[in-house]
Amino acid sequence: MNFSAKNNLPEELERVQLLESLVIKYKIPEFTSGVTVEKGVIPHSHPILTMSTRKQSDLSVLKTLIHEQFHWWASDHPNKRRCFEYLKTKYEDDGEHNKSGKHPDSYWGHVIVCFNTRNYLRKILTEPEIEAIYEEAITYKTLEQKIADNFEHFKSELEPFGMVYND
Repeated sequence: MNFSAKNNLPEELERVQLLESLVIKYKIPEFTSGVTVEKGVIPHSHPILTMSTRKQSDLSVLKTLIHEQFHWWASDHPNKRRCFEYLKTKYEDDGEHNKSGKHPDSYWGHVIVCFNTRNYLRKILTEPEIEAIYEEAITYKTLEQKIADNFEHFKSELEPFGMVYND
């Protein structure tokens, strides 16, 4: 995975170094070839995976990178549409995900992404570390708590579509 600093600011370059070390240490799955770090942005996956320089713990940066990587995995998955249609019959959009109005399927995409983020974190971190991450910064409070409380249920909902990442 290639990392670059958008403006070559010291804080961007520092975050690039951190991201490079996290990818190596935790063997983060790579679904994009490049990641840009830009000061003052909200992390996002598309069109280019972009990370911010916002102050946060290293483990929260790890979670954010994994989350944004899983957006790419889910968006490229051949069963994404079928899974979305199924999830729409089971869950109501909680309104936390499509603030701009440009992404009507954002909630159901985030069911997949948030589940797989937690699932991957469970493979590489201890439970206290995971809980500390979610206490520090929980982006989608309602959905992420629902997944934490019903992890096995969500796993069983996503598995028939191959939407549970297993490396």
